[in-house]
Amino acid sequence: MSKKLLVTAAATAALLAGSNAFAAGHSIKIGLMATLEGTYTVLGEDGVRGAKTALEAFGGKAGG
Repeated sequence: MSKKLLVTAAATAALLAGSNAFAAGHSIKIGLMATLEGTYTVLGEDGVRGAKTALEAFGGKAGG
C-alpha cells in the first residue's frame, strides 16, 4: 500500500469520525485568519465583515 493511499485513508477515517459531532448537534468553532494590523488592515477588516455577513445571510449556520 502506498504512503499516499494510507494518508488518504487515515484522513477519510478522521473526517468520518468527526462527522458524529454534527449528528449529535454539537457546535464547531470556525476561525478566520486575517491581517488586522499593519499595512493591510483594511483588507483584513473587509474579510472579517464579509465572513460575518455571510454567516448572517445563512442564519448563523455553515454547512448545514
